[in-house]
Amino acid sequence: MLNKFVKQIVTCQYDINTLTLVHFLLLGLIEVSWMVGNIKLIELRVAEALQHDVGRGIVRIDSRARKELGVGTGDLVELKSKKVTAGIVWQAHPQDEGLGIIRMDGYLRQNVGVGLGDKLKLRKADVKEARKVVLAPNQSIKYSPGFDQFVKKKLVGRPITRGDHIYIGVFGTSFPLVAAVVQPQGIVMINESTELVLKDEPIKSSGIPTISYEDIGGLKEELQKIREMVELPLR
Repeated sequence: MLNKFVKQIVTCQYDINTLTLVHFLLLGLIEVSWMVGNIKLIELRVAEALQHDVGRGIVRIDSRARKELGVGTGDLVELKSKKVTAGIVWQAHPQDEGLGIIRMDGYLRQNVGVGLGDKLKLRKADVKEARKVVLAPNQSIKYSPGFDQFVKKKLVGRPITRGDHIYIGVFGTSFPLVAAVVQPQGIVMINESTELVLKDEPIKSSGIPTISYEDIGGLKEELQKIREMVELPLR
């Protein structure tokens, strides 16, 4: 079908408006959309998030994309490429209108498996309330009492899926965890009634490389504060 379409273009069987449309499609300057069942699915090109959006779990899409998906600011969308995750919809900046892009930070790009300039598919998310979420570290660790509640407080109101990399801000640095178990399956929203469990050993099947304290950045003083807060004091 595609070969036939290309041949028709080459032999000038399409008018100038169609050729212009094809040109924009090839450049990725307009969005592609289609229906999956009763759910609208669109494809956008990934762009870098602005600095003040990093770590907030938001995706910025323009007014046309929001209308196509039937979502507004604060709604959740499913992001799909090599993996699936969710993002919180936010309005695009005026200069991004009509460019067919989605701005998202490196954390979301990691969770969905895309890089800058890649295409991804998105649609309005089917979100459930999280009954239970199990988080695991990237290396063996012992937690201080109450650290699980500190993490839960940080995550209330955030969408999550199994396999997501999660970074908890502690004294200006990011403490990495991975969602090993999410119940029910799919995209869930963590709330006050969610049972959140912190494992002290990494999940071997997660496929996540080991990351040490030193890998997450920060000065020696900040790293020591993290150790004091996260780990049980030696006895």
